[in-house]
Order: sequence, then structure tokens, then C-alpha cells
Amino acid sequence: MNKIKRAISLLLALTLAACCAGTAFAVDRTEDTVLTGTYLTEELSDAPDIQAGAAVLMDVTTGTVLYEKNADEQLYPASITKIMTALLVLENCELDDIVTFSDNAVYGTEAGSSTAGIDAGALLAVEETLYAMLLVSANEAATALAEHVSGSVEEFAALMTQRAQELGCTGTQFTNANGLPDEEHYTTAHDMALILEEALHYETFRTISGSKTYTIADRDTLYTEIELWNHFKMIYSTHEYYYEYAEGGKTGYTTAANATLASFAAKDGVELLCIILNDTGSGNHYKDTEALYEWGFEQVDYATPLEDYDITADLGAEELSLYKTLDCAYDSGYTLLVSAGAEDLTVSFEEEADRTGGVFGYLVVQDGDTEAGRVSVTFDTSTAAAQSYLYPEAEDETEWDGASSEAALEASDEQDGGIGKYLLVLAVVVVLLLALLLIRLGVTRRRRRSRGYRGRRRTGGYNGRRRRR
Repeated sequence: MNKIKRAISLLLALTLAACCAGTAFAVDRTEDTVLTGTYLTEELSDAPDIQAGAAVLMDVTTGTVLYEKNADEQLYPASITKIMTALLVLENCELDDIVTFSDNAVYGTEAGSSTAGIDAGALLAVEETLYAMLLVSANEAATALAEHVSGSVEEFAALMTQRAQELGCTGTQFTNANGLPDEEHYTTAHDMALILEEALHYETFRTISGSKTYTIADRDTLYTEIELWNHFKMIYSTHEYYYEYAEGGKTGYTTAANATLASFAAKDGVELLCIILNDTGSGNHYKDTEALYEWGFEQVDYATPLEDYDITADLGAEELSLYKTLDCAYDSGYTLLVSAGAEDLTVSFEEEADRTGGVFGYLVVQDGDTEAGRVSVTFDTSTAAAQSYLYPEAEDETEWDGASSEAALEASDEQDGGIGKYLLVLAVVVVLLLALLLIRLGVTRRRRRSRGYRGRRRTGGYNGRRRRR
């Protein structure tokens, strides 16, 4: 039993430690709070002819892929690898944690590759290190962050691959944190879209990747101030590749990978992300990205059909009363990705026959006679009102049983009262008899002692048995 108790205590302690470890060092993630759906009435067509070897254009809100080219072909990502590095850092560190730049991070990076010129032994905050990695693609910053999170690049790369699989990636394997050439380091356009989509849940990532410049101040461990300028050209209004709707991005290039680019843009409330792999030619990764964005924004729009919908108009008096009694609710912010220029959608209420699961009914969104989506109207089945509605027979039985039990209890009380009185009298009699018996025994013992005393005085000896030895 003691062993079992110790095992349970240890398990609880480990569980608590794991929970604390999972929550104490993560930057806040923006959760998806709005229900979404997709309804595209027309097949997307007339997509641009791009030069990139592979590409994906995805709607950020719904995760719907609008365009793909060789989306599952395994290719080298180059420095857009650092998006995954940033994601793991944001999931595991505080922004003010201090990163130590080891000799391996500074001197172990391939000569001539991207660097911010950070010195070995430098102590930078995680936030500063992220700026160096994402703005100027500093390879020493990526390695330093990997060592900070996992202790070594090898362990961190394994974590990167594992996290990719958790996100649904099927063709990705990482061997380093910076994307420098390695035959075993590869991804796909679709996988990178999934990774970027997750990274966009972090406002810190959005802010850093969309910043034009950032300055790292000098300090005892950093001999000079470092001014960083973002390599992503589409956010500079004076640059030839400027795109007014671009919000942020990460560039990449190696001889083996050619040009790669991961970015995100928003127009009229619609947000898209774009992944470009294996692009050749001067600036073609920017040109292809802009062409896909322009095409995508013309293809889709968002609709919020429940925003102004009044369910009370679709319910009869009895159903409306029940709706209010059960305190039903639905997601009025329901967002539907639709084809641009789609006709107005209509909404109607559909009753659920079996409400034991907490579904009162459905709000059916329609485009003419075609269903475009549906949203559940729900209620909490554990409330007293819900229990009374769902199981009225149980309540009736409870009331009947309660009345019967009350009558039985009263009868039992009366019977117990009679028995109680009888037992009380009996107890008094027993006590009196015991008292008389004790008195009788006491008198008898005194008489025997008196006789023995008188006998000893007459004989001068002990008038009893000898004790055996």
C-alpha cells in the first residue's frame, strides 16, 4: 500500500512538473476563437503562370489552399527553415531569456553565409536574437537559439522534425536550425505553409517578420551596436518589389535550393500566405509571390452570415421559450470563405430531433438551394433546466419517489417512536436490575471478608489455599 501511495505521489508530481514546464516558458499564442468554413461556388481558374518549382497559396483564417504547384515535392527550404526555429523558440522560451552565443554558434557556421556579426560570448535576449535571425537571416543566431532550447543543434533539429509532424507535415525533415545545405534537410511547399500558418498565431512573429529595422545595443559582451535591416523587400515602399498588402516574410537562398520565400499579406480583411520554393531568375520569387497574391485576392472573400441574423424570428413561441430556458447559444462570428462576388447567403433554423447531446438545432447557411455551411445551436446539458427538459420522466419518478419516501419516512418515524419508548423503558429496568445486582454482590463480599478476618484472629494463621511455586 505504501508503495502504491508513493507511486501515485510521484506520478502527480511529475504531471504537475510537466504542466508547469509546458506553460511557464511560452510566449502567448493567439487562439482561433471564430468558427470557420469554406464555400467556393466556382472552381478557381486563370491562376498565374509562375516560374517557381513549387508553390502554395493558402487562406490563413480557414487553412484553405487556393493554389498549389508541386506542393508535395521535397525540396530544400534554405533560410525559410528559420520560421520553424522561431516557432519552437516562441513555444519554449520567454522573450527576455538570455541566450549565450557559443564558439560553435559563431565560428561553426559556414564561412560566407548570412550573419549579423554577433561575437562569441555575447549575451542577448531571446527577442533580440529572433530579430537577428529573422531580419538578416543570421545563422549564428539560429544556432544559438537551438542550443538555448535543446542544448545542441542535433537535439533541436530532431525537435523541429517532430513538431513538423505534429502540425501535419508529411514530407519534411530538418537537420539544422538555419537551413544551410544538407541532403537530409528538406521540406515541401505545403508543409512550409502549415508551419508558417502556425507561426502566425504568435503576434511576436508577425511583428518581427514585418519590421523594417531593429537595433541591438552594444554591451559588455557585444562590442558594437548592431543595426539590422529586413531582407524581405516587399515591405519597403521605395523598393521595386514593394507590395502594399505585404505584412511580413522570410527569404532564403542557397545554390542548392535556389530562391525561397515565405510571406503573408492582407487585403480587405482577407489574409493569405504564400510559399515559394526553388525559384530561379533575379527577383522571380518576389514577382511570383505578388502575382499569386493579386490572383488570390480577386478569387475569394469572407462572409459572416450570422452576424446580423436573429434566430428568434425563425422560432415558434414554444421553441423560443425553450431556447431561452435552456440558454442556447451559437457562434455569431462564423466566418465563411466564399468566392468573390458571391450572392447574398440566407440562414434558416433546422431543429435537432435528438437533443440529448446538447444540440438544440442548426443554423443552415444556404446559397439558393445549396447548403454552404451549418452552425450548431447548443446548450449545457448539465443545468437543471436541461435535465428537466431532457429527462422529464426521471423528474416525475423523483417527485413520486420523494412523496412516497416522505410518507414512508413519517410512518417509520412513528414506528421508531413507539419502539424507542419501549426500548427506553426496557433500558431503565435493565439498569435498575444491574444496580440491585451490584449492591447484592457488594454486600456478600463484605460479609465474606468479615468472616475471614475473625477466623484468622482465632487461629493465628491463613485460612486459605497456599500459592503454588
